[in-house]
Amino acid sequence: MVRITTKTGDQNETSLWTGQRVAKTSDRIIVIGKIDSLIAYLGICRFYSRGLDICIDIALIQRHLSEACSEIGSKSPDRILITREYVHFLEERSKTVEAQVKYPEDWFYAGIQESSSQLNYARALSRECEIGVLKLSEFSGRSINLYFNRLSDYLYLAMLYESQRTSRQANKENQEPEQ
Repeated sequence: MVRITTKTGDQNETSLWTGQRVAKTSDRIIVIGKIDSLIAYLGICRFYSRGLDICIDIALIQRHLSEACSEIGSKSPDRILITREYVHFLEERSKTVEAQVKYPEDWFYAGIQESSSQLNYARALSRECEIGVLKLSEFSGRSINLYFNRLSDYLYLAMLYESQRTSRQANKENQEPEQ
């Protein structure tokens, strides 16, 4: 049986996947914590999303992010889990979603629809994760850096999609029935 409460972290240290003990305040652990927060918040986005395709994408992204935590937590240069294929997935999904949205004429601030607001906050969290990964020099030039950059792009497009989809649905509901 796996135990959650082990008390091994009571001395302000935690273990990497390799078993190596590191400070809970190390940059690596802070980045893993940010990614963990993003994974959890994307669960809220899935709950509020009105698009099945966006929900499916987010579920897969959550799995990718768990693998990113494992890659960062391993401290092994040979353990590469976020590959170019993951980046390609985000690029292709971004193209698909982008084809369905109209870019606003001015900067868009989410806040009217719940689902688009949630996605916008997730986008901001993904930027924090991206910056954190970039600060870890051993990940320079790896796909994980590109992944977080493409993720924030995808989440911005998903936010626009949700906002416009919700607006279109509201317009349909508010139209008067034909006599």
